[in-house]
Amino acid sequence: MAPVSKAVLTKLLLGKDLTLNYSGRKIDRHGRLLAHLFFKNLNWTQGALLEAGMVRVYSFPDNRSRIAEMLKHERNASKAKLGIWGHSYYRIINHQQTQRYLRNFQLIEAKVLKAVVVWGRAYLNFGEN
Repeated sequence: MAPVSKAVLTKLLLGKDLTLNYSGRKIDRHGRLLAHLFFKNLNWTQGALLEAGMVRVYSFPDNRSRIAEMLKHERNASKAKLGIWGHSYYRIINHQQTQRYLRNFQLIEAKVLKAVVVWGRAYLNFGEN
């Protein structure tokens, strides 16, 4: 997937003037910039990458000015199985399948019935068991 993502970014941004737009914290704990990136002053890079299925939504509590739009783009790409969403690693499983996938990364679609934190660990309950 990395070569495809690189090709998409190259096509979108190479040789273009870029503008950073901040709406919250500017740098994360790893020193990375937390900005929305625009090219040609109107085209939103994160939106284009989400639409192409090249990335997933990741946000911070103080930097969610475009979260609804980001989630919409991600949902559309996921439904169309574009980019990463066509790979089995990113499939969205039903909550009834979670028992098979304990202790590893999964994207789960479910209604959370109860959430608790015990000794610093969060538990989400989707049903009786």
